[in-house]
Amino acid sequence: MSDGVMLGVAGVGKWGANHVSTAASLGVLGAICDADPALLGNLWARYPDARVTTRFEEMLTMPLDAVVIATPAQTHAALALKAIEAGKHVFVEKPLALTVEDAQSIAAAARLRGVKVFVGHLVLYQLGVRAVLDRVRSGCIGEVRHIRARRASYGRLRFVEDVWWSFAPHDVSSMLAIMGEEPLEASIVRHAYVTPGIADFAYADFKFSGERSAHVEVTWLDPGKGAALDVFGTERTLSLRDFGGKTTLRIVSCGTKYNGDGRAELWRGDETMLEFDADEPLRTEHESFIAMILRSESVPSDADAGIKVVRALAMCAPKSTIVHELYERMPA
Repeated sequence: MSDGVMLGVAGVGKWGANHVSTAASLGVLGAICDADPALLGNLWARYPDARVTTRFEEMLTMPLDAVVIATPAQTHAALALKAIEAGKHVFVEKPLALTVEDAQSIAAAARLRGVKVFVGHLVLYQLGVRAVLDRVRSGCIGEVRHIRARRASYGRLRFVEDVWWSFAPHDVSSMLAIMGEEPLEASIVRHAYVTPGIADFAYADFKFSGERSAHVEVTWLDPGKGAALDVFGTERTLSLRDFGGKTTLRIVSCGTKYNGDGRAELWRGDETMLEFDADEPLRTEHESFIAMILRSESVPSDADAGIKVVRALAMCAPKSTIVHELYERMPA
């Protein structure tokens, strides 16, 4: 699979460790980097052929073609720019950066250096979301009117980026892919309970051309972990559910029509339910990244797509003052 491509993974916490195991399974793992020697030791015991280091700069001197940056979000821009300067292709976990300016700087540096940038918008590689996109793009649901997305978890709290910047990149990336354009307007309501200035709940609304709209809500304080995505079309409604490791897509033929008096009426037809086997979107991401490097294959999560996601996030929720101060103080 590797065709000679070698990757280094920076940041091997819970999610970064998944990157390590995925790269190893594809035969492309060349190095592991983390500031925590204990994490490195645990992984090195499992992957003794990989080189290990606690210094990102040292990893950049190794014979690697690319690096995966799975470090905290506030470090993405600085580390990506260092990797690009070293001539490495870069896989950056979402979000690409915490400001539009930083995201644009990464893309500009990559173009100048002639390297690829891949953003870890995992949901775009999930079977369920891909099935939704296929049906939207085929026109089988008619024109898209509205999107409603909800993502809930009872997981790890963050103390730099809030839940909007941590969770919403998933749903914003799928929203943009479905709509095929960037929003015209956005607004948000955020609520912080655990840490002042760091939102635990966020509810955002977007307006698109043609009176189309979208609603995204996220929280990391809900024990009912799961994700829901509804796409309301003029001919059909798609309802994707991912709860408890089970993914289903409900397709309902429905819409509005006008009677002889010119009054609108609702109509409803047949209904179909699809179930998806467990898939490996992270593996699909790695395979797509490698194909991007080797054959310049297009991907739905390149640098330009990453910028659009950051821009949409920032439209309704620029970093608050406390987040900005923490971000500026955090070492790369």
